[in-house]
Amino acid sequence: MEPSVRIKEGETELCVSKLSFSNPHRSVVFFNPRMAFSRSVGSLAIAVLKPKSMLDGLCSTGARGIRYATENPSIKKLVLVDANPLAFPYIRKNVLLNRLSAKTKAFCQDFNDYCFANENSFDFAEIDPFGTPAPFIESTLLALKKPGTLSFTSTDLANVVKKNAPTLRDYGAKPLYCDFSHETALRILLGFAVRKAAEMSLRVTPLLCFFEGYHVKIIARVEKKKPDPKKIGFVSYCDRCLRRFEGKKAKCKCGNRLLYGGPLWLDAYCDKKFLRSLASLNEKRGYAEKGHIAKMLWLLAREQDFPPWFYDVHYFADHYGLAARKKMASIIAELRGAGFKAERTHFTPTGVKTDAGIKELKKILSA
Repeated sequence: MEPSVRIKEGETELCVSKLSFSNPHRSVVFFNPRMAFSRSVGSLAIAVLKPKSMLDGLCSTGARGIRYATENPSIKKLVLVDANPLAFPYIRKNVLLNRLSAKTKAFCQDFNDYCFANENSFDFAEIDPFGTPAPFIESTLLALKKPGTLSFTSTDLANVVKKNAPTLRDYGAKPLYCDFSHETALRILLGFAVRKAAEMSLRVTPLLCFFEGYHVKIIARVEKKKPDPKKIGFVSYCDRCLRRFEGKKAKCKCGNRLLYGGPLWLDAYCDKKFLRSLASLNEKRGYAEKGHIAKMLWLLAREQDFPPWFYDVHYFADHYGLAARKKMASIIAELRGAGFKAERTHFTPTGVKTDAGIKELKKILSA
């Protein structure tokens, strides 16, 4: 093992490389302290869903799976899989530190190979790869019981936000680089999982999806049900007047040619009832990220049931040469007063979710 250090994250003791806190990418066994927020949210989700069996693939130090099992007694079976043999001293140490030996098995194996050999074995499956999760979605779906829960993380947002070639290669989708690119990226990732499941005659229903820092987290229910193709589609965007539309269209009302992104998920990306359960449980747990989690859940609950985009007010004002003097609360209040729906979004502090068009938003920002 590299020089290591013991830390406490949530209610869990973890042994990780010292390099994790200075240069994590140089460590032979990767651990990212900045993902503590995501791991805490995941642990809350486990507490609400109460799975009995869990698979943590590409587990590295085992931090996610071990946190989930330590903090949630519903888990009776934990399987940790990683192909890097150098990870196993950390895995063994962390399992022992948290007294999980009786319910935990660890395998040094290719994750896809493990899943193909263990179909329909787990209530909850977690994948947190370095970069794209695309090569692992199909095998993870196979490993899940039906119904079951799929949870995956994507840290390749630089691609999904604006790089055509890798996004087309990994997700069979075209990115859309604009002021709401991070929402488009989330919807492309979710849409990819939905389409991959549909090929297997499975339905994926999102429970909790969010963007945070530099990653997207998706937790979704997987069932043997007929998929709904109407929830997958495209978003078109005009980089001249900033109009946006559902569907793949060639020309804007202003006469400009349109850009488009997709295929992607068009519907709500969180279940409001699930969000309420998470928020209630978050109040009872003493996580260091408690306040941050509460704020994000509050925003997520309010930004559902809107068109699949938002407006970045600062970007919009700059594009039209307007002075962005108004506070977000005032902009939202004026949009509501004009008869439109409007809410803030978790994607950016300067973003507004609304069913108003560019004329209405421009009028409010100009006043």
